[in-house]
Amino acid sequence: RSPGWGTITLSLLQPRAIFVEVRGNVLAPGRYVATSADRVSTAIDMANRLPEELASADEELVNLSKRSVLGEKSGHGSRNLGQSAAGSGYARDVRIRHADGTVSRADLVRYRALGDERENPTLREGDQVLVQQADPFGPTIAIAGGVINPVVGLPYRKGDRLDLLVGLAAGVRDEAEPERTYIMRDGASGESRISIDLTDSVAVASFELQPSDQVIVPITQRAVGLRSGVVTIEGEVVRPQAYAIVPGRTTLREVIQQAGGFTPFASLNGSYVRRPDDPLALRPAQQVVDPKSGMATSELALEDTLRYMFDSQVQQNLVSADFVAIFKQGDLSRDVILQNGDAIVVPRERQGVYVFGRIPHPGFVTYKEGASYEYYIDQAGGFTSAAAPSRVAVEKFGTGVWEGVCCTVIESGDRIYVPGERDTPARTALEQTATYLAIASSLLGITEVIIRIVDRLTPDE
Repeated sequence: RSPGWGTITLSLLQPRAIFVEVRGNVLAPGRYVATSADRVSTAIDMANRLPEELASADEELVNLSKRSVLGEKSGHGSRNLGQSAAGSGYARDVRIRHADGTVSRADLVRYRALGDERENPTLREGDQVLVQQADPFGPTIAIAGGVINPVVGLPYRKGDRLDLLVGLAAGVRDEAEPERTYIMRDGASGESRISIDLTDSVAVASFELQPSDQVIVPITQRAVGLRSGVVTIEGEVVRPQAYAIVPGRTTLREVIQQAGGFTPFASLNGSYVRRPDDPLALRPAQQVVDPKSGMATSELALEDTLRYMFDSQVQQNLVSADFVAIFKQGDLSRDVILQNGDAIVVPRERQGVYVFGRIPHPGFVTYKEGASYEYYIDQAGGFTSAAAPSRVAVEKFGTGVWEGVCCTVIESGDRIYVPGERDTPARTALEQTATYLAIASSLLGITEVIIRIVDRLTPDE
């Protein structure tokens, strides 16, 4: 500030752009543009985004890739603070080689748990970020029991303290007894049990963990006997929200009543219940990677594996629930018992049936109760010359199950598909033709033999 010149204010409108390189255990290693205000976690997040060329790929493949790569949202623009590209490791050992030859380290797990910005430094021009993959056989630590977010299999790093696990666990639940917390530790003389009070913040911050330590936060006996759960309702009900239930006791009908019932726009035949994965369920890894290995003890053939994998993806975790039978027909025997985490989805009535395939005018046709599939195909212009009327199929709204037109009632929201004749590869057609010719040749040969035998047996006149 100078006399007579007033006050001069300088503001930074935009941080300077810099180039950084990310390598190692990330989805897309390479060179990226960041800013001088960004941190290491932002660079790793950029390297874990799906490449643009996958944008038009199969939607399910893209969703699976996102689930395995991207973590939860967090500060500094990063959505992948704890996990590596493999989805099962942790970005605990990140090395940053600077342009001047010096090397820094980052531990994004400590940064997320404790907020220590030294473990997630800002980027510099020319930085090379190397994300090391966690040793699958290395020591780990864990915290479980009455915590909000249990942590299992966290790679151990020398100097880890108890407050790290408590921070990652996001605190304890209401029914927990933090003062009775204990740590199971393996030692030279066997397994020992160390008691600690999680309400003592000084003790928690100073307690140094050892490899393979397991922190157990007990739950009150009363809470164990009176377990409660939560289900959510989305869509066309009067009060869509979360509702408390008693797992294994509360029924679907009871929750719908709590929600005020369905709106006039609800589609019962399109409604469904989705159940989350059971973290305690055990599936051998080879059956997940290669379903054929699990089919070896069944009567399913090798040709069934493709359909098995498709059905597993489309109908995964659905609860068998017939909303029409329960709520429209009043069949209480079909009511469904809910579990914690169930999601009830009630879509809006579509008032139409979608017709597509080998027809002149594919699209939605206004729903007409009791109408047959022929009615909807006629409304869409009828069959084209390429259609195969005998192969028409219906995809049911809500479940995605395919049914033959002879065995189902067309409902609003259903999709009617009109295919063409079966596609036969050229090689197969040639093989079939060769087979037919061989059969015809054999028949001619047999006929010739029969004629000769008859001639010999027939006396001359």
